[in-house]
Amino acid sequence: MRFPRAGLPALIIASLLLPAALSASVELARSEQGRVAAIIQHATGSQQPGVAGLLFGRKPAELSRRQVMQLAVGQSPAVLANEQSRTIAEASLQRQNAEFDWVLGLTTSISQTSFNERTEQITRERVTTVTVSGDDLGDTVEDAQDGPQVGEDGEPVAVTDSVGNLLCITVAGEIANPEQCALQTEISTNDEFASVDADSTNAWTFGASTSRVFGVGSQLQFGLGVSRRTKNFYPLDDAGLIAPLSNSDPIGNGSRYPWTSRLFAEYLTPLPFSKGYGRYGSAAALGVELAKINNQQSIFTEQAVRQSLLLQIDQAYWGHVRSMLRLQSAVAIRENLEARLASAERRFRQRALTNYELAQVQSALASARAREQSAWVGFVASSDQLVNLLAMDAGTVVLPAGFYDELGDIGLLDRNTLLKSVLDDNPGVNASRVAVRNSEVLMQSAERNLKPDLNVVLSLELSQSDRVLGYENMGDSLSNLFSPDNTNWFIGVQYKLPFGKNAEKARRRQASIRLTRSRDTVLLDEVDLTSQVNALAARNNASMTLVNNAEQRLRLAQTAFDRANTARDQGSISEFEYLSIVSDLDSARLAWIDQLVDQQQIESSAQALQGKLGGQQGGAGQ
Repeated sequence: MRFPRAGLPALIIASLLLPAALSASVELARSEQGRVAAIIQHATGSQQPGVAGLLFGRKPAELSRRQVMQLAVGQSPAVLANEQSRTIAEASLQRQNAEFDWVLGLTTSISQTSFNERTEQITRERVTTVTVSGDDLGDTVEDAQDGPQVGEDGEPVAVTDSVGNLLCITVAGEIANPEQCALQTEISTNDEFASVDADSTNAWTFGASTSRVFGVGSQLQFGLGVSRRTKNFYPLDDAGLIAPLSNSDPIGNGSRYPWTSRLFAEYLTPLPFSKGYGRYGSAAALGVELAKINNQQSIFTEQAVRQSLLLQIDQAYWGHVRSMLRLQSAVAIRENLEARLASAERRFRQRALTNYELAQVQSALASARAREQSAWVGFVASSDQLVNLLAMDAGTVVLPAGFYDELGDIGLLDRNTLLKSVLDDNPGVNASRVAVRNSEVLMQSAERNLKPDLNVVLSLELSQSDRVLGYENMGDSLSNLFSPDNTNWFIGVQYKLPFGKNAEKARRRQASIRLTRSRDTVLLDEVDLTSQVNALAARNNASMTLVNNAEQRLRLAQTAFDRANTARDQGSISEFEYLSIVSDLDSARLAWIDQLVDQQQIESSAQALQGKLGGQQGGAGQ
């Protein structure tokens, strides 16, 4: 992003030699850039003396600022690692949304119950055999059982009960043989059955159910169950039978009728005024709401961290540009002084130059060579820093390319416009604002938890029974599902009220403190951003003045240098004066380079504050 500029100078210096026209300066700067790039590439291909020898064997990579930004986004470890936090937040939101998906459950089981014989020796009182004699009654038991008899007095004699050989006879409503009618017992020990052998009972069941949680906190579940059970015991009295017809066909019709089905549905919902109702009461709905907020916060946080990382990389890029321009200036000064030394030596041999003046040129050249080595150190260090930030191969040397195209006009920043844009779009403060929303939701949830916990439960079950018999096959069972043997419905109310609600009250206090703290954080962030904008605007305005001064100084130094060359050829200037002018030109170049790069770093900082560095938009609409 380029900011509106005011008070543009007539000429923006864009090259070390400072030509009059901007287009010409760009072209000349590019040619100078290509020249120093050729020197660097030569150092990578052949061993050079001094610090330049460190570049031998490295692979040169020409990168523009745009390409550096693309590499930063695509392969910088710090940027890529930061993106993972956003991916995690998105996955968390998807997981929370899955709480409202339909859930299908399938169950099946097979069971078998086997019956085995077991006896135990049991000692207890048992009934003994009772024998009734014909002499006692004048007739046999069989005669007495034949039908109405009469006694000696002509009254009818009736047999009222018989158990084995026990016979009870009543005459005129009274028991005539009380001794024979009473049970006779004795204590004895016999084998008794605890269980008996029988065919196994086999059962197979299958069930399918589905359930879903709704946003208001309600839950719905319904399902179907089918079972097949073969058994060897039937309540035959209900079927009008005294004994099973057979094990394979106990009730007739040639079938055991083993199939039954069951259909059920259940709905549980909190009441609207209760604890668990709505987006702030339902645990699932609250989880989704918080996940949405966390996802939004992660977007802004990721943008804020990315802007910080991109700013670090962009500042490193412009720092590397500074190092390259310094190297370019050092090479130009060294080459100029080498040519001057050759000329001085010729003049010295011609006795046109004193030994002192020759020594001055030699000393200046030695100093220029030392500054060049220092410039090589800075260039290698800044290249290595950029390589590390971009996770490039360690054997790479970065050559800034096309950076003159990035140089824009210099002018005053509109502080108010910039501040408004920063407060609206800065991803860091927007992340803090989303955190306030998170605290507000937790506060509303805490207040909702203070309400009564009241739920309504509705259920309905249609079922078939195999107590006597089920259905012959599964199709018959399912087709008769809505003509059930049993219908069971239920309506209930659940009410829970913790005494004191201490936990809920403590949670509300925590939520209130968290909300206050998050709001304070936003205010602090806004104050900090305002301070940064003020400092940046002041720095930019000062930089504009410094750049203008550096331009004028460089223009004057270049003019003085051109005149000094002419005067030197005419022999009207001493070597000391000439070297002083060269030193002034070198200082002016370095000052101009520093101010020009500083201006670009100021602009990058302004873009990062707005969340727009690297073309990223950091507004609240994201």
